[in-house]
Amino acid sequence: MATAQQIGQGGVPLSELEKRIWADIEWAEHDGEVRAKYSGQWIAIYERAVLAHGSNREQVLRQGAEAVQRPQEELAVWPVLSDMALAHDPQAASEF
Repeated sequence: MATAQQIGQGGVPLSELEKRIWADIEWAEHDGEVRAKYSGQWIAIYERAVLAHGSNREQVLRQGAEAVQRPQEELAVWPVLSDMALAHDPQAASEF
């Protein structure tokens, strides 16, 4: 996965909001507890906190935004893929 810094170096600078969202995603991707607890689910993230989780992306986003009283556009919503799924099927990300 590309880091926020690598994406920003791709030609279009990232806004502060975009940098924070990518930092939240990177945190979730590398946090073992998040990966173990929410494997196979969508998570809504804001400032390195999981606000909501579940199988329906739109519902997770809505619940997360309600939890912090922020616009949906300010939250990251990311699928937590199991290590097993990735090991057996690199295309597993397309299922989300």
